Amino acid sequence: MLLYFQVLHSLHDHYKSIIHQPNFAKCVTDVALRKQVISLLECLCGIAEGSRVDNVTILFQFLHPTMVDSVIVLGMDKYNSLRLVNLNIKTGFLYGT
Repeated sequence: MLLYFQVLHSLHDHYKSIIHQPNFAKCVTDVALRKQVISLLECLCGIAEGSRVDNVTILFQFLHPTMVDSVIVLGMDKYNSLRLVNLNIKTGFLYGT
């Protein structure tokens, strides 16, 4: 159980630190930053795909606030990168948010 929290919280903290940067709206076009966001969204998809009846409560507590934060990414992505949109939708769909 402790491993869940260590892994999930480190992912969430890293994701949150990126998208809550004061200059995120300006940096969202930066290729390196986009790759980080895409990588983290892919991790979230894997977490959602790995949910089971016995861990769904823990994963809900983690994924729900993260999916709420994902709206920031969609709102600030002026270019509406199809990859970012698809990963946000996929994560939400897999998890059922």
